[in-house]
Amino acid sequence: MNIKNSEIAAELLAKFIAEKIRSYVEPQRKGTPKGEPIGFSKKKYMASLLMMTGFNQKIIASDLGVSYGLLRNWNTEKPFKKLVEKHNKEFNEFLMVSLVFRPQGNVCSTLGEIDRLKEIKPLTLEEKGYRLSPKTCPSCNAQMVFGPVSCPDRRPDCLVAHYGYICKSCGKQWV
Repeated sequence: MNIKNSEIAAELLAKFIAEKIRSYVEPQRKGTPKGEPIGFSKKKYMASLLMMTGFNQKIIASDLGVSYGLLRNWNTEKPFKKLVEKHNKEFNEFLMVSLVFRPQGNVCSTLGEIDRLKEIKPLTLEEKGYRLSPKTCPSCNAQMVFGPVSCPDRRPDCLVAHYGYICKSCGKQWV
């Protein structure tokens, strides 16, 4: 990634984090039965977003006004780890859609635009103009389409666009 692209990615990460923080509503204990999880405090939610920046955890803890030990404890909790992974996936989608539309000066300004763009179905090979025999899924023999697929290494922090074949029937992916 060259310097200009990394600056764009950093700008989009800052925009993504700011929008997620602005839209987060801290859950309230009132009405929640005792013993039920109530969700994440605003600081814990912010910490989960800031973990994507790659900043030193001591700096993140200091900026949030929590102890470094508390942040380290949060990082061992499964729900916190899942939230960080969810943020990474959402940001990857936000980044890819934003970069796809940037050349036309059309940067996605809200996460809602990404949801709308997710509804666009991948084109089949025929629709793309390829004259190849259609690929069939080895598992269920249904027709497959070519399009974006999840990271083959299952890395939540992956920023690479992966393309491959997706089965229309069973949903399995091949890169």
